[in-house]
Amino acid sequence: MFLDFEKIIPGFSYLIPIIFILGSLYSLIKRIKYHRNEKNNYVGIETSNDSYYRTTPFIFGTIILIGSIISKIYFTIDLTLFSLLITLGLFQIIIGLFFIPSGLISFTTNSIKFQIENFNEQIQLETIEKIELFRNSLTINKINGETSNINFVNLTDKDKTKLENLLNENLVKHN
Repeated sequence: MFLDFEKIIPGFSYLIPIIFILGSLYSLIKRIKYHRNEKNNYVGIETSNDSYYRTTPFIFGTIILIGSIISKIYFTIDLTLFSLLITLGLFQIIIGLFFIPSGLISFTTNSIKFQIENFNEQIQLETIEKIELFRNSLTINKINGETSNINFVNLTDKDKTKLENLLNENLVKHN
């Protein structure tokens, strides 16, 4: 009834964990680069859903670790597959330590780009009169009188200070 992938593709049981390990490694490298932020032209903004995103890698990593240990103790699982699963579980837990907020504000030479929840907009810096920061929202006031509100943010004091510095640095150049 079921396909025996191991007969069709020898080593298939190792292939899936290896693919997930490579994906986890890529994610970890991306997260480390984010935390280095050598260019300092963007800032991550936590959204109201980030508390869930923050815990997910820990949950998956713990489930994989516990599942692989139980499989090793109670079932016949070879050492290679066990090692791959332990590595995958540890990578997931490490990924959880390098959290990246899901909202992003980035600066280019002439514009500011907002990627926060369902608000994805790029605004020319010279059109911005001021940006107001609140704990749960951002308000962008443009010179022509238009106002854009970004809700569902969760600004911590650290994020607010970093964003204020970045805004002052980039808006002062253009106004």
